Order: sequence, then structure tokens, then C-alpha cells
Amino acid sequence: MGFGGGDTLEAGREFVAKHGLSFPNLYDEARETWGALGVSGQPAWVLYDAGGALLGRGAGSIVADDILALLP
Repeated sequence: MGFGGGDTLEAGREFVAKHGLSFPNLYDEARETWGALGVSGQPAWVLYDAGGALLGRGAGSIVADDILALLP
């Protein structure tokens, strides 16, 4: 799931369309979700398991192999 913020809703929609993102994206104008997840800027990632346990967090992008390595 993506959380956009720090720009306009329209800019967020344009970003999603431009990059062909097929996963849900939410607009978080106040960046409250970012704060709750411990994210301070973009790009960043946070990975939880199905039970809600934090598996990892980082700044920048992440590739599929690195995600798979974090899974139990």
C-alpha cells in the first residue's frame, strides 16, 4: 500500500498514473500515517507480516529479493 503526502491530491493521482501503480495508494496530507510508521520522507518502505509484526523498515526503495529475505 502506498501513502502519498507532501503534495496535492492531484499530484499524487498523476504520480500513480504515470508509474502505473496497481496497488492501493492513500493520500495523507498531514503525513500522520508516515509518523505512525516511523517514515520521515520518500521513498521509504515498511514491511509487516500478516500478524502485524514489523519485519523491516528502510529509506529508499527495496527489491523483491530483499523483501523475500525478510520473510520468515
